[in-house]
Amino acid sequence: MEYKKFTLHKAPSTLITLEIPSEKNKHYPLPFESEKARAKKYFDEMPDEVFSIGRAGSYLYNVDIDDTIDHAMKVMAKLKS
Repeated sequence: MEYKKFTLHKAPSTLITLEIPSEKNKHYPLPFESEKARAKKYFDEMPDEVFSIGRAGSYLYNVDIDDTIDHAMKVMAKLKS
């Protein structure tokens, strides 16, 4: 989904998200060490222009909303520079 399509926000960049429902009733990935390693591999392969933020997007489930907002603000500052 592209947020600009339903918010009518005007910007030169875009934000695209994808959410895939689970077939096994897991609502989010469990932070097993093997899965953390897999997530790190994906993050390391992402281009510099791609950001994955939030609890699910960063694969950090030990963070609170203030940490998530702080991460989003840092990404926003990086986008502005």
